Amino acid sequence: MGDDAKSPLSIEIKDETVRTVVDAALDVLSAPREMLAWLGDSIRVHRARSALKCFMRTKEIAEQAGLSLQAPPVKFISQYIEYASLEEEDDDTLIEWWARILVNAASNYDDKHVFFTNVLRQVSAVELEILETVVRNGRRNYRIALASEAEFRHEFEFNEEELKLTDQLNDQSANAAIDSVIDVFEIPGVLVLDVFVDDKDSNQWQVFHPDYSDEELAAWQILQSLQLVRLDYKKFQRNHVHYRVRLAMLTHLGTAFYFSCHDDKLYEANSKDVRFERKKMNKSTHPNGRV
Repeated sequence: MGDDAKSPLSIEIKDETVRTVVDAALDVLSAPREMLAWLGDSIRVHRARSALKCFMRTKEIAEQAGLSLQAPPVKFISQYIEYASLEEEDDDTLIEWWARILVNAASNYDDKHVFFTNVLRQVSAVELEILETVVRNGRRNYRIALASEAEFRHEFEFNEEELKLTDQLNDQSANAAIDSVIDVFEIPGVLVLDVFVDDKDSNQWQVFHPDYSDEELAAWQILQSLQLVRLDYKKFQRNHVHYRVRLAMLTHLGTAFYFSCHDDKLYEANSKDVRFERKKMNKSTHPNGRV
């Protein structure tokens, strides 16, 4: 690229573009105009639309909930605008989460919100859908309206004495044993991703969670690297029968992050007996798996 060529990030923007973003922020947040005077230095033309879309959605959410939003500290809002404006304007999932976290920060600000904007900028819609799945798509009747009151378990410690495992494998006994594993392990904040059973004669049974596939393991590992989710692998044996269980658990940090982007009063309508429908994932289950 020649010296005269300009990167899109270096293009100077017109005053009216900056003013539009500033006006949108002031329309959503109760704050003095001076607070956002620095905004023009941090917004670029091709990023302004994403920031505007975040503010517009924030306003919609606040109006629906009857909330009056107060501007969070500059430490938060400056970083928020910088990171949120980097998103693609047509990525509705990420725009929604950015809007939700602003509603939360402008309603009940805490210093952790600054950290959570750093988390949000490092994930894609794939990871966010997976996180939603951990909270909402457990096997039991466990939905978002109850989540903030739930006692999440944060260690992989279970009463393994309750497991009803078999050492004589056939379709009926294997499926019953797999059901037992799920019943014991899948509690609020925990998903059983994969149960694999085999014996000395190489007879095999396997069940995947309907919202999980091996192809998504990298996305799960991203969540684990951000310390939002922990992954674990357990093995059991009954004589010549081996059981292998892959688990995912929401961490303390993951719980706090999730609920900084959700409000029970706003999303209670989603908490009825309806599973969270993942949009972007390719669902993959074993032919004998649970749907």
